[in-house]
Amino acid sequence: MKKYQVVVKLKPNVLDPQGKAVQQAAERMALKGIGSIRMGKYFEIETEDDVTLESIQVLAKKILTNEVIEIFEVF
Repeated sequence: MKKYQVVVKLKPNVLDPQGKAVQQAAERMALKGIGSIRMGKYFEIETEDDVTLESIQVLAKKILTNEVIEIFEVF
């Protein structure tokens, strides 16, 4: 078995209202030193040994990610 991790996050130029709300909550809690927070998604994928990285990248691109506003990385 292989394990892959896929991280999906908003493109840098896309506004992130959820991240902003969390940042503001942290400020209200008087947590110091937090510059900004951006939200994303994390997927753990277990596969058979013959599944390739390229296959996981296709899965991430076509199913897990909205290419208009999101980017992804596979580890």
